[in-house]
Amino acid sequence: MDSHKEQIITNLIKIEDALARLYTRFSKKSNFTAPVKKFWAAIAGEEKLHSNIMDKVCQAVHEEKATVSVDLRIEKLKEFISKLNEILKKASSENLSEAEAYSIGAKIEVELDEGGFTGLIHTTDEKLNKLLKLVENDTKKHRMMLVNYSRGIR
Repeated sequence: MDSHKEQIITNLIKIEDALARLYTRFSKKSNFTAPVKKFWAAIAGEEKLHSNIMDKVCQAVHEEKATVSVDLRIEKLKEFISKLNEILKKASSENLSEAEAYSIGAKIEVELDEGGFTGLIHTTDEKLNKLLKLVENDTKKHRMMLVNYSRGIR
């Protein structure tokens, strides 16, 4: 068992859960249109899936079922969490517009590079690699969609 790796992966799980909660909140905004609510609900579901995948990676580390390396310093993760918390405060506004929500999502996915952490986890376990690749691909998709939507491109 490697408690340092587990600590880092546990924090990644918390990030994915926080994003799922944020995007779920966006999906329930009364001033958002039905298609926008549906979009945010889908993204929230994918973030929850990412959390579950990271939990599987953490379990593998804990149970020593797979060799996993994490090339991420806890300081970088704490910096990300601090910036994310600032964004989450802005996102709690009741009067948030659809465009502002897209901009917040784009900022998280692009500027903070939420998905960049997945590429810093390496394993020889083929099943875990496929799951990590899924997270990486989903995050790239989120990034592209949110940047386009924040610019008014649909």
